[in-house]
Amino acid sequence: MANRKSAPTPMQKQFAETLEEQRFEMFLHVARELTGRAKQRQLQKGKALDWEAFNTWFNKQYEGSSADEILEEILSNVYWLSSEQAVIDLHFRYIESAVKASHKKKVTDDNEEIDDFVK
Repeated sequence: MANRKSAPTPMQKQFAETLEEQRFEMFLHVARELTGRAKQRQLQKGKALDWEAFNTWFNKQYEGSSADEILEEILSNVYWLSSEQAVIDLHFRYIESAVKASHKKKVTDDNEEIDDFVK
């Protein structure tokens, strides 16, 4: 009896493409954050990185790359990240940090609105 390769399951068909897209976006995000934060640290005191311009430039640099290529570049250049799972964990830490910062900013903005009405 010959070994038959089974056809992809409906779930595999549905999620295969989106999984690759998610991996690409996740690894691009981590690479962008790592590189941007490193550039920010190298700037002279009092200078700030223009994150919007940096993000646009960075995304163009990796436009034709695959998720695996970006992952390989991260693992090759960042000594303290040694696995795909470590990069995924860092992605979620970055997301969590952004959410916390967003909530703090909202609280600050809400307080400023109240202050606008105080004499």
